[in-house]
Amino acid sequence: MYRRLGGLWRLEPGYRHFAVRPDFGCGLTWVRTRHETVYGTAAVFWTRKSDGLTLEVTVPAGTTATVHLPGPAGNVRLDGAPLELGEGVSGVATRDDEVQVTIGSGTYTFTATLMGPRKVDLTM
Repeated sequence: MYRRLGGLWRLEPGYRHFAVRPDFGCGLTWVRTRHETVYGTAAVFWTRKSDGLTLEVTVPAGTTATVHLPGPAGNVRLDGAPLELGEGVSGVATRDDEVQVTIGSGTYTFTATLMGPRKVDLTM
């Protein structure tokens, strides 16, 4: 469950770097999951409504994560501010129909305005 629905994917040993790529199109309106890593707890909580979603991510100390969200970067906010102004953000990239945000340790709340159905590629 933590992989498919919550989207927690190990990219480096021990989850030193991991991806957060939830399945927002799974038919559920919310998911809460966590995974105990050697660095601490990695956690995801997301909710989806008809016009958007909220994603809370906890990244353990000493680790980083790349968060995948639907839509262009202009539709995504971090703690109420544009992504580029978010504290703890070390990179923002747009690929196809998603934005990828690299963050350091801490807890972050992302909001995204949805533009329509999103197909999720679960191959990593």
